[in-house]
Amino acid sequence: MTMCAKTCTSIATRPPSPSARERVELILDQIDRLPTLPAVAVHLLALTTSRESSARQVVELVSSDASLTAEILRLVRRADLGIRNEITS
Repeated sequence: MTMCAKTCTSIATRPPSPSARERVELILDQIDRLPTLPAVAVHLLALTTSRESSARQVVELVSSDASLTAEILRLVRRADLGIRNEITS
């Protein structure tokens, strides 16, 4: 079988990709299955979009959630982001 015949056969046997409308409908059909954001995440979004909130409030909120703090520290410690020193606070 020639290269063109292999390629043309594999293209012809693929299912058609869904249209943009079908993709949107699929997403909308599944939207009620999405998990809700934890209360801390909702509060964090509110704080970071408010002009009245302070950095201290954000730090206090993040510090109150161990898993969020661990995830942030994991991201900060990544060598490819350029931070190689120990983080103590």
